[in-house]
Amino acid sequence: MRRHNAVTRKFGSKRSEHWLMALLWCGLVACSSKPGTTDNAITAGSVGFPPGTAGVSSPSAGVAAPAAGIGTTPVATAGTPGTAGVAAVAGIGATAGVGPRAGVGATAGIGATAGTTGTAGTSAADDDAGTAMPGNTAGTAGGSGAGGSVAAAGGCTRENMRAGVDAFYAALASHSKDNLPLAATVKYTENAKTLMPGEGVWKTAGMVKFKRTAVDTMTCQTATESVIPDGSTDRVYGVRLKFDAQAKITEIEGILVTDYILIMPAGLVNSKNDDWETPLPPDKQMPRDQMQKVMDKYLKEFPSGACGFADSCTRLEDGGSVGKCVDGSLVTCNMMDRPNSNVLKPLNHVIDLECGIVVGFTIFLGGYDDFHLFKMRDGKVASVHAVLTQTNNKTGWE
Repeated sequence: MRRHNAVTRKFGSKRSEHWLMALLWCGLVACSSKPGTTDNAITAGSVGFPPGTAGVSSPSAGVAAPAAGIGTTPVATAGTPGTAGVAAVAGIGATAGVGPRAGVGATAGIGATAGTTGTAGTSAADDDAGTAMPGNTAGTAGGSGAGGSVAAAGGCTRENMRAGVDAFYAALASHSKDNLPLAATVKYTENAKTLMPGEGVWKTAGMVKFKRTAVDTMTCQTATESVIPDGSTDRVYGVRLKFDAQAKITEIEGILVTDYILIMPAGLVNSKNDDWETPLPPDKQMPRDQMQKVMDKYLKEFPSGACGFADSCTRLEDGGSVGKCVDGSLVTCNMMDRPNSNVLKPLNHVIDLECGIVVGFTIFLGGYDDFHLFKMRDGKVASVHAVLTQTNNKTGWE
């Protein structure tokens, strides 16, 4: 990379961008620092961000009810009222925070007896950037009476989406999309480039060697970190899938790691015994808005937003270990709220309440398409993983 960003200048580095990346992540220098004494417990009011930030609705959002839509306001047009007195309010309204990117509207699958599909509106505002994003199809016509609420409940379940993830990786290994439940309007990107399903790594991938998945039943999305063969080379591969009401895949966002200072697929495979996916007891599960606040504070205030991290928390980046999550030197916790900070802008979230995993999508310093995975346990961040590769500040979902 040819330019130095603001953080580079702040720390006075004269080296390459990759050297800075390692410094900031504590891969080469900071991990040798003495751990700090900052109290990282999550306390009331310590993270000052609104619950509906950048694409994921508040804790109460996402539950279809007879007289209430999914998501927070503003609610888009709910659709055509059904027959036999079924009002459109019984359906599911698309919101400014449900979708693959902040402010992406979704067709809600509103349907009455005749199965009339409701419309989410043309766009919704991104509350961080103020830009309008196009609507996406998130469902189809529902059944009788309850409309989209019935349809969404049928397709957007943990079991259906996990099965969809398995089917996706099987399709990659077979180099065929024929048996994959793809929606007619599916969008597929790989390293910020829009491709047709069957192209890119689809032509060269082998059977997945390891994968770990977060499942978000509110936004009908999954996020998976994995290791797959790419020809004769093992690669770290991250993918986000979005599903509609019939459990068909409407969006595929892939990150195939080819360019980063740390690329160690074996390190990710060796983390297989770290328990991320066992459901937590209900009394151990954190509220959705609190999980998002921890992620958003970290991204927006990086590298001083690592608040609510356990002392034992360690980090993997593309499978490479860089030691402690909070090193007491560069990656630290500043408890002061800085709501206007936007060092790393949160673009999307996949939040798995049952398993305590929150995934934040962003563009990392230096132009890397990136998602971070936080494993939450006992109210703190127990482990951090990141999947990222150079895409020159693009995601393919702008």
